[in-house]
Amino acid sequence: MAGPDNVERTVGELGVRPDAGREDRRLVTVLFSDIVGSSGLADRLDPETLRGGMERYFEAMREVLEEHGGTVEKFIGDAIMAVFGIPRVREDDALRAVRAAISMRTRIRAPDLVLAQEVTLAARTGIASGEVVAGDGSSGQLLVTTRATPRSGTATRRCWRRWPRARRRVSPSTTC
Repeated sequence: MAGPDNVERTVGELGVRPDAGREDRRLVTVLFSDIVGSSGLADRLDPETLRGGMERYFEAMREVLEEHGGTVEKFIGDAIMAVFGIPRVREDDALRAVRAAISMRTRIRAPDLVLAQEVTLAARTGIASGEVVAGDGSSGQLLVTTRATPRSGTATRRCWRRWPRARRRVSPSTTC
C-alpha cells in the first residue's frame, strides 16, 4: 500500500491509458473528514453504542454531502472521503465542497448524533482540488487516486499540526 509520501503517481505509472474504456482525467475537489478523538470514544463507549452512533453519523454526513452535489467515495474507519466533480462536473464544485463542510459542522451538533450522555462528536475537515482518473464505477470505485485525494488527507493533517483548534482547512490548490 502506498504511503502519503509516494502516492502521487502519473497516469502511466497507474497503468491507465488516457483512452481506456470509460475512464477520463478530470479536475475534482475532494473533501476528507474524520472524527476528533475517535480512539478515546472507543475506550469510553460501549461498542454497540459507538457503532450505532457512527452509523447515524455516516448516514447524516452522506445526506449533507449529496445535498451539496458530492459523492461519498468511501468511509475509512472514522473518516469520510467525498468527491465533488464525479459523476457530474459543476463549475462551482470547490465552493460546493466548502459549503458542505460548513453544513457538516452544523449537522454534527444535532441531538440525534450525540452518542451518549455528554459525548458529542466533532470532526476535522480538509478540502483539496486536483486531477484524478475517474471511472464509471463498474470496478467498484469511481475514482483512481492521482493527486487530489492524498493532498486532502495531507491538508487535513497539516491543519491539525499548525492550527490544532481548526476544524476546516482548504488547500491552496482549491479555488472557490
